[in-house]
Amino acid sequence: MKPAALPGDRDMRVWDVLCAGTTLGVLAWGAVGAWTAATIDTYPWNAWIPFPVGAAKGAVLGLLAAAAVLAVLPKGPRLGRSGPAFCAAFVGGSLPGTARTVLAASADPAHLMALLPHWAGTVALPAVACAAALAVLAGRPYRPGQSIAAGATLALAGGALVLVPVLASALAPEIRGNGGHANEGPLAILLCWSVGLPVLFAGLVRWGLLLRRRAGGGRPAEPAAAIRPVVRP
Repeated sequence: MKPAALPGDRDMRVWDVLCAGTTLGVLAWGAVGAWTAATIDTYPWNAWIPFPVGAAKGAVLGLLAAAAVLAVLPKGPRLGRSGPAFCAAFVGGSLPGTARTVLAASADPAHLMALLPHWAGTVALPAVACAAALAVLAGRPYRPGQSIAAGATLALAGGALVLVPVLASALAPEIRGNGGHANEGPLAILLCWSVGLPVLFAGLVRWGLLLRRRAGGGRPAEPAAAIRPVVRP
């Protein structure tokens, strides 16, 4: 029988799930974007763009997956079950991409078979990876150290979002083309920074507050019995 979480831990677990979902989304969809950038050969002027765009999109999708997990997380001190948490996270993380695929297939049913592999690789696969990790987190008993780790990883994810477009554009070949193609790079950088900076700030604030609380809680309070009244003559 699995141990139950303590009654006061649910608020901490909520923040942990949100931090973990955002971080996992950056990793999962960022990996898909990196793979796309490494294998694309049709548009040499913007081959690096799927990497930062995928990572920035992953932060939002991971947050949606985490919000879906919170919807099925028990209100009381009981632990969440991995099965419902996995299903909820998968639906939350894959819903936007699935909706786009369904709309595209309904507009042109002849391309359905061509859309399915794209959906499986760019929507379902990262959503499954993110959902599996969130399900494990929801099914484990709460530990105070995991909150500090969740805040730190969120800050690292935000820092990666800030640095990824700069590094990717520096390593990529020189931009070719003109017009909208030449402007796609700066727009991708702005998109990644607009998501990465809030994520970085939230992670640093969360991490700092938890460290401060942990340091403050480590000071033992003086027992009341040791306090003696001062009797004036």
